[in-house]
Amino acid sequence: MIVNGFIVVTSLLEWKTKQSLKPTDTVLMCLGVTRILFNLVSTVSFIPHLLPREINIIYDIWAYLNWSGLWFVSLLSIIYCVKITNYNNCVFIYMKLNISKLLKWLILGNVLVSLVFILLLKLIKDVSPQYWINSTEISLKNSTETDINNYQFIYLFIYYLGSFLPFIMFCVAALLVIRSLLHHTQQIKSSGTGLENSHLKAHINVIRNMVFLFVLYIVYFVSNAFLLDKRPLTVTIFSYLVPPFYTLIHSGFLIYSNIRLRITFLGTWRNLLDCTNNQS
Repeated sequence: MIVNGFIVVTSLLEWKTKQSLKPTDTVLMCLGVTRILFNLVSTVSFIPHLLPREINIIYDIWAYLNWSGLWFVSLLSIIYCVKITNYNNCVFIYMKLNISKLLKWLILGNVLVSLVFILLLKLIKDVSPQYWINSTEISLKNSTETDINNYQFIYLFIYYLGSFLPFIMFCVAALLVIRSLLHHTQQIKSSGTGLENSHLKAHINVIRNMVFLFVLYIVYFVSNAFLLDKRPLTVTIFSYLVPPFYTLIHSGFLIYSNIRLRITFLGTWRNLLDCTNNQS
């Protein structure tokens, strides 16, 4: 939570100073706010003696913030892709020239898509008794095992689809960057000059970030797969504890890979050390 708070505060100070933010910084701030709320809800979910209705509401908010965070990560990858690659496609050129204007609509789309998925999950839970059967371990006479399995399949399909779509967007952006990198590498070899080295370095840095995020995505999906496990302890450990650590590690990596955030963080850290040494 402290790491994400640092990203949000730094972005707000940048906005206050310059009265504007770069598209990447805007998405980073939105991602930081989403993850702060996500960690707060994750903490609240461990409060003992919660009523089933309260648990249901907390989980809906948790799932919504979880999806929103994934979409913001994918949006960040798309912006990186648009900034450093050069494709002659008309849609790509339009996005490259108007990314700042399109950003607010992309953020709104992120919010609405996550909201649609959470409403679909809520609809499934409202029309199906299986959610309460799994939650309270109470059998209902009017519910057959087949009906319960069908509802559970639909519920899990919607849940994983909400997580998988931003992952697909991320993979598409990563493949476009890799293709652009290969194209620039061929140009450098054919020309025999190093004029494009800075551009090549930008490609490599973005790909490095995407590879790291891809690994985190896999860990995230593996942890969510344990939702299929019927043992409450397993579900709690892997499905509720791993995502907060995923957000912490990724946010820390975002600070490291962003020059502005890294310099600000190191400066803040040195000031804290100086204050500590002076007090001692």
